[in-house]
Amino acid sequence: MNNHCLKIVPAQLSDLSKILLLESRVYQGYLPWNSTIFQAELCKNDSLYLLVYKETALIALAGIRLQDKEAHITNLAVDPAWQNHGLGTYLIQLLSKFAKKQQCYLISLEVRADNERARLLYESLGFRVRFVHANYYQDVQQDGLGMILELRH
Repeated sequence: MNNHCLKIVPAQLSDLSKILLLESRVYQGYLPWNSTIFQAELCKNDSLYLLVYKETALIALAGIRLQDKEAHITNLAVDPAWQNHGLGTYLIQLLSKFAKKQQCYLISLEVRADNERARLLYESLGFRVRFVHANYYQDVQQDGLGMILELRH
C-alpha cells in the first residue's frame, strides 16, 4: 500500500451500486450478497462497512458486525488489480482495532475451504480454524471454514 493515495470512508446506502460492481469484479460475476442484503447490513447500527477509494474508483470493501462482545467480519473484497498490495491486511487490522475499541474479545469470519489465499492471509493475522461447515456454500458446493481471532486487551 506504500505510495498510494487512498481514501477510506464509511459505506452509505448511496454507495450500493458501486459495492455490487466491486463484488462482481472480485467474484467473477457472482454476487455473494444481493442488494437487499447489503441494504439491510448498511442500515444496522451494530455494523461498520469501510470503502477504499483510489480517486473515484472503489477498490476495496470490508465489513464487520458486532454482537455482544464478539465481532464477525462479514465482507472483505479487494479489486483483483489491487490484491497482493497489503490492502486486505490493512483492512483486517482496522476492523480488529475497531472491535477492540468496542470491547470485543473475539473476531470470527467464514471463508470458503478452497480459498487458500484468503485462508493464508487470515492465518498470518492470527486467525485459526475453529470448525468446518460442511457444504456451507451450497451454490458452489464448498465447505466453509469458521475462523476466529482472540483479541488481547
